[in-house]
Amino acid sequence: MKTQPDPVSERRIQRRRFSEAFKRDIVAQCLQPNASVSAIALANGLNTNQVFKWRCMALDGEHASSSTMLPVTVEDISSMPVVPALRHEGVVEIRLERGTIRLAGPVDIAILNALMASLTA
Repeated sequence: MKTQPDPVSERRIQRRRFSEAFKRDIVAQCLQPNASVSAIALANGLNTNQVFKWRCMALDGEHASSSTMLPVTVEDISSMPVVPALRHEGVVEIRLERGTIRLAGPVDIAILNALMASLTA
């Protein structure tokens, strides 16, 4: 006995295609303050994952286009005056929840500033 194929399953589902302008509009809506990507996708009959993908692609494109090469000139540093590094003599103590950092002796101010910046970041 030969079975008849189901006409619904044989019908090929067409993939929806969206214009770049439509994608840009959806991404712009997503980038608004307090915007919900899920709500925007639902309101436009889209899959949330697709909208997240468009948003990621748009943001990656922004970062890629903003990283342009800038012209650089190299100067001869042999003619520049040598400035001694600022140093602090004594003890620097930084108390943290998990312990204490103590620097004794000559402490380079630039290194201390970098340490403080990394601790407060």
